[in-house]
Amino acid sequence: MKKIVFTGGGTVGHVTLNLLLMPKFIEDGWEVHYIGDKRGIEHQEILKSGLDVTFHSIATGKLRRYFSWQNMLDVFKVGWGIVQSLFIMLRLRPQALFSKGALSQYRLLSLRVC
Repeated sequence: MKKIVFTGGGTVGHVTLNLLLMPKFIEDGWEVHYIGDKRGIEHQEILKSGLDVTFHSIATGKLRRYFSWQNMLDVFKVGWGIVQSLFIMLRLRPQALFSKGALSQYRLLSLRVC
């Protein structure tokens, strides 16, 4: 069975496009996975949709454009998220990756190239 990984979060706009595309892939027989933050809007919207999607949670950080001590902690969260993404992608070996917006996307896009 072919596998596709969707990713995106942070705002409903990023997640909505993914939610519009996922039913077509499920209908066509794809195994659909979503990588995001379990505390983020993406997890809430996936659950509300009722779609047959496997959700994988990773650590994510936030890009603040102002001084905050939280920015220093988020460097480690993003680093840990990269490691988590690597293991998820290596385990799944998807045939396709669809990424929409948000800070968490760069790490998955770089992993898909591998």
